[in-house]
Amino acid sequence: MQAVRRLCEIFARLFKWNDQAQLERFRKWALLRAKFGWWWKRDLSEKFHSVMRKIRNRIVSTSSRQPSTIPTVQDPQMPEHDVASSFLWAATGYRPKPYRRPMSVLLSEDLLERGDHLDRAWRRLAHKASVYQLKGSHLECITAHVGPLAETIDRCLRRVVVNPRSPRSSVPEEISSRK
Repeated sequence: MQAVRRLCEIFARLFKWNDQAQLERFRKWALLRAKFGWWWKRDLSEKFHSVMRKIRNRIVSTSSRQPSTIPTVQDPQMPEHDVASSFLWAATGYRPKPYRRPMSVLLSEDLLERGDHLDRAWRRLAHKASVYQLKGSHLECITAHVGPLAETIDRCLRRVVVNPRSPRSSVPEEISSRK
């Protein structure tokens, strides 16, 4: 995504795009990048079914086009904000600075198992970081496993409050660390 952002910035300078135009191009290009990523992971039969579905949807949508019955109230003076693209734009431009104090990083199983070594990235950024695996996916951590998550956060905070100068102050005892 950072490459897509850099490409957008180059084209924005070259073609004198304003911020809104630049963000709109970034949104479209990021979406295309995601679609191509999905496409190349599929086998031939999945690609064929996808193409046939798209053709069928286009034939159906053009033959049954009816004017919209829902009135739009969007004020033409007020642009619609694309929050997701704005967030992605900001996130790709963010460069965190190293953190030199102890910290606990709690990551869900799905984040740790997806293969991009997120735990190592956190340890490079913060040498004293202790990375812990939480049960379930990110969404499950904050829904189905919210109790254990709250207990883990509580233990981490109690460690900091009880002994703030200790180099191990942010490491909970009962959570297994993933090396």
